[in-house]
Amino acid sequence: MKKVLLFLLLSLTLQGTAQVLSTKDSISIFYDSLIYQLQTRYLYRGDVDWETIDPLKKSALEAENFGKSLAMCTTLFDTINGSHLNIFSDHGWFRWSKGKQYTQEQFHTEFLLKYEEQPGFEVKVIDGKYGYILMPSMLMLDISQDSINLETQQMYNQIMKTVNSHKIEGWVIDLRFNGGGNVFPMLAALYHFLGDDTLYTSLGINHTIRSIVTLRGGIIHDTEDGIDRARIIPIAQPDLKTPVALITGIVTGSSGELIPVSFRGRQNITVIGEATAGLLTGNSLTELPFDVKLTLTTSFLTDRKASHEPLITPDVIIEKQANFKDLSKDPNIIEAIKFFETIIEIEKESNKQ
Repeated sequence: MKKVLLFLLLSLTLQGTAQVLSTKDSISIFYDSLIYQLQTRYLYRGDVDWETIDPLKKSALEAENFGKSLAMCTTLFDTINGSHLNIFSDHGWFRWSKGKQYTQEQFHTEFLLKYEEQPGFEVKVIDGKYGYILMPSMLMLDISQDSINLETQQMYNQIMKTVNSHKIEGWVIDLRFNGGGNVFPMLAALYHFLGDDTLYTSLGINHTIRSIVTLRGGIIHDTEDGIDRARIIPIAQPDLKTPVALITGIVTGSSGELIPVSFRGRQNITVIGEATAGLLTGNSLTELPFDVKLTLTTSFLTDRKASHEPLITPDVIIEKQANFKDLSKDPNIIEAIKFFETIIEIEKESNKQ
């Protein structure tokens, strides 16, 4: 423990004096910190031949400046199969290069056009009676906890405005543009549909439970460090009966996949669309020297019963279909409405008995 504290203290001290360090010293300090984090905390560290990493650090030291040296992080992540590792810095975003390579032919034209718009969070009503929530990626790396809570409350309030102004017979949560980010504000904003429950668990390197993430009274709580990750102030009791359809696509990944996992166990739920990207591992945001952030893969993400699957396979498969100009004509949403109508009929029959 003393060695760890000494290392962290040294790192913090060096960050404060980085402006007087040579380029090589700065690069060396950074890569020593990065490799230390990977060797001690990376989920798949036991599968790595760490002797292969030394030449990569030496190559990074040849860079003409610190910013350009960060490009070696991609090679490092490729070498250790770090499919979910990311470096965020003022010099750019660096991640592994061996991931799935998508082509335009894999997507409907409507999806590509919408994607170019970089869509944000949206709440709409389809045909006057079906709620629609577009939940895209949300990094939120450089904002305070108060700002995260404010953003979360605003999303929740948008949802509740529709709840209170329409008689909604079913909700669509569209995750096709959600490739990852901070899942906590996403889940807290969906409190009205999730209610008070355990959402998911994370497993460590030996597949033992590392943490349990719960939602209670609009507050997302993580047992690993005892921190409240996001919160809203509810304005109504949760609705756990109105049916919900989650739509996934081939780029739905990480937090986008964790949302369907968190809905498992709720009644009247279905998943429609395409199999997801397969990034159901948990990342911890880790500060590195010189204002660099690392999302470090530290756990397997599982449902509340600690059952892990590598990706989400929809209940109803609909491939390469989209219509964002007229959502009522989107085949995914047409299928969702069929699901809602089936649930409504079942409830009517049940009430007759």
